[in-house]
Amino acid sequence: MTEQRPPVEALDFRILAEYEQMSPGLAAELTSMFLDDVPGRLEALRAALRTGDLRAVGHLSHTLKGTSSNLGAGHLAAICGDLQIEAEGGSTAAAAAMLESIEQAWEQLKEMLPAAVEAAAGSAG
Repeated sequence: MTEQRPPVEALDFRILAEYEQMSPGLAAELTSMFLDDVPGRLEALRAALRTGDLRAVGHLSHTLKGTSSNLGAGHLAAICGDLQIEAEGGSTAAAAAMLESIEQAWEQLKEMLPAAVEAAAGSAG
């Protein structure tokens, strides 16, 4: 079981704004790649859980944790980190429950990202 921690922001808009300040259009480009990439990773996580391949679950959740964190998606990154820990500990049941939380966080995040990118682009100009 994971320890309780304070809630994490679903999306840190400042990170997108920083990308936009580095290079106009960068936030949109990175977000687009993220939106294209995550569904395949989630499907791979589902498949790995169905077959009980916790090593793959750990690897995939680690990768998703990193990409989420880099984009400012702290809540998704935190849940992925928890999933990685559970997978490394050999808990298939806990990992399956966490995947459901990851999918809920993903649904929330993909609704937020377009407006966040637009706001980041507006703040950079």
